[in-house]
Amino acid sequence: MTISSSAPRVTDDLLKPEAVAAALGVNEKTLANWRSLKVGPRYIRMGNKRGFVRYRSIDVEAYLQSCEHETHQPQSSHG
Repeated sequence: MTISSSAPRVTDDLLKPEAVAAALGVNEKTLANWRSLKVGPRYIRMGNKRGFVRYRSIDVEAYLQSCEHETHQPQSSHG
């Protein structure tokens, strides 16, 4: 299989925890805690238990969407 140099690479979309923490406005330790609690955005751990962690941007976006809450404006009662 030949990969074109202009084709996107699988690893182009992987984000480091510090980038995700900054984007979400939380500390990197919070992300680590979320991982241990199995909450927060999906992630990839490469290597063994002590391997490094990466996040796909699509998973971070999906997590943010799952956190959305719709608000409704109170209806004014004119009458």
